[in-house]
Amino acid sequence: MDTASEAFGRLGFPLTPFTVHRNEDAAGERVPTGTANRCAMLGRGYLEILTDVAGLDTPFARAHREAVARHEGLHLIAFAVDDTAAEAGRLEAAGFAPRPVAHLRRPMPVDGGGEEEAAFSVLRVPPGTMAEGRMQILRHETPGLVWQDSAIARDNAISGLSGVLICAGDPAEAAARHARFTGHEAAGATVALDRGRLDFVDPGGLARILPGARPPSLPFIAAAVLESADIAATRRFVDSAGVPVAELAGGAIAIPPDFAMGAWLAVRAAGTVWPPFDTRLRRDSG
Repeated sequence: MDTASEAFGRLGFPLTPFTVHRNEDAAGERVPTGTANRCAMLGRGYLEILTDVAGLDTPFARAHREAVARHEGLHLIAFAVDDTAAEAGRLEAAGFAPRPVAHLRRPMPVDGGGEEEAAFSVLRVPPGTMAEGRMQILRHETPGLVWQDSAIARDNAISGLSGVLICAGDPAEAAARHARFTGHEAAGATVALDRGRLDFVDPGGLARILPGARPPSLPFIAAAVLESADIAATRRFVDSAGVPVAELAGGAIAIPPDFAMGAWLAVRAAGTVWPPFDTRLRRDSG
């Protein structure tokens, strides 16, 4: 976490305080899950940096250690909804066998002093159901505590999370499965969400649109796609931090994984599209 704080601070993302995760059990007890986080908060969405908690041997801690042993980088996508009970029924009907809703509780420092409890309701599916990583659906019960003004990144002009790029051997199958999981339709290799989208590419497509990106294994979550309110200001900030960027189609830029804890961060200007439509729908013939 110390390394993550330095890396993301360099990119203009102040991280939220270190918080140990706890689930509320049937008796109302707060039980540590074995993981903890800090978050880079954006005007829309956030990037969650996770770690296992030393000394705790829980299913979540073991799963985290196994994931990081495969590769450091992106391993989780959380989809926000208004009604987890309705989503649980939909997931069950779609054949995903969701587990009971988990009630997460975290202490959060409050702007102006003091501390309050942030609450989340989370839907998860059995391990291995989604080979790309941990896909979960959640409701923010206390969004005002999560998106506090002091926590939101502004210096780098990055305003929101707008998408995720996933590399798979069969992009069409992965897109169709994620469409069923999210309750949205797939159009080619893209699933458009209410806010943002998921794009799927094979390794050849990944190399074309994100030069230098190589899958450590398949499938994997290749990049978080961020939106900048002022791409020139974002570029100046990153340049001043001494972080090299890759030039992408449509004027977008990419921060390499060496500078973002193993994750590619693709940054596009507001009002533009990345990946570009004509590129993401191509497939390799070989």
